[in-house]
Amino acid sequence: MSNIIEFLKSQEAKEKLMSLYNLDEQAVDTQVKRYQKLADAFAEVYPVDNASFFSSSGRIEIIGNHTDHQLGRIVAASIDMDTIAIVTPNADGKIHVKSLEYDEFTIDVNVLAVKEDDSRTVKLIKGILERFVQNGRKIGGFTTFMTTTVLSAAGVSSSASFEMLICAILNDLYNNNEISTLECAKAGQWAENNKWDKKSGLLDQLACATGGMITIDFANYENPEVVKLDSKVIQDKYDFFITPTGEDHSALDGEYTAITVEMKAISQFFGKEYLKDVSMDDIMANLPALREKAGDRAVLRAIHFITETERVRKLAAEVKEHDYTNFEKAVTDSGLSSWRFLQNCATPDPKHQGIALFLAMNEIYFQNHKGVCRVHGGGFAGSILSVIPKEESPAFRAFLKDVLKNEYYEIHMRDAGSVKVF
Repeated sequence: MSNIIEFLKSQEAKEKLMSLYNLDEQAVDTQVKRYQKLADAFAEVYPVDNASFFSSSGRIEIIGNHTDHQLGRIVAASIDMDTIAIVTPNADGKIHVKSLEYDEFTIDVNVLAVKEDDSRTVKLIKGILERFVQNGRKIGGFTTFMTTTVLSAAGVSSSASFEMLICAILNDLYNNNEISTLECAKAGQWAENNKWDKKSGLLDQLACATGGMITIDFANYENPEVVKLDSKVIQDKYDFFITPTGEDHSALDGEYTAITVEMKAISQFFGKEYLKDVSMDDIMANLPALREKAGDRAVLRAIHFITETERVRKLAAEVKEHDYTNFEKAVTDSGLSSWRFLQNCATPDPKHQGIALFLAMNEIYFQNHKGVCRVHGGGFAGSILSVIPKEESPAFRAFLKDVLKNEYYEIHMRDAGSVKVF
């Protein structure tokens, strides 16, 4: 690309962005301007003759809430919220990163030890670089300006979007795009687990990197089965809305941890490491002993896992056969299971019950309108997801504005995950 700024003015660039974001020619202008703004800022400091653009999507979880860490199944999709970067390689062994929202920093690819004062972003990049080296992959320097529309603390995986962007850049610049999506996802997860001390699974990274609507079976954790589903009918029929509660996650670590601990207590009762190896028949045959040993909430959370995993299997099988008749019911049933059995829709603080309240208001609204809703992501605080038939979207926007009086984001699926755009 001789001059990325001039290329952005071309019809070819516009068509590529239309394809990436599933937009028509009129609607794509907002994305064109966004890319142009980033390129202009980059050009004020660095040459653009050898620059390229990369994009890495955020994701939504459709069903499969809190199943990945017990080796269950999920259905997720990449979305048009994304992190974009203009990138040029350099030979000085340095990675220079500047965000339009944050200050610039530099990493020497030959010095990957994490320092005490390193930011989370620096730790993640160093972790990915280290993992690439461990895997026998090549690493090198580059200069990049970035910007993102992926929300933080809303269950759309801003961290994983960033990680998969870095992987896509390294894969393209130094590895001939030979590294698989799974290896990139594992590199991002390894960086989170070992450099950031966040014990995440692979769901977020795989969903951001793969693109489209996918189902993941984590039964073989080292090599989870990822299958792309045909989502065109769903994309054409529905709009998706994320409504953040604006509540703080920082005091809720214990609530998130308790889900895993309690599910483990049930699996360990049966001498199993994960709930994937426990059946509903097992639960029913041992109910009094399970209640005594692990407590009622742990049993309920195991029931959620078992029924949710089956719900994912059923929906994925139907969509593979191009049967979308049960899509709304699957989302509804998944959300109700999270609320009643998993119990991640309310905090211990009676004054801060944003997810439960927003779900209740949505359900009251749906008594007279079409649409479904569910808790999104980890739960407790964070956001809810509403799935609305497109013809109902104007009325739903008015409801969000006039009744909830809350910030919301309208999102759409996209078919590409973490990619070089041009």
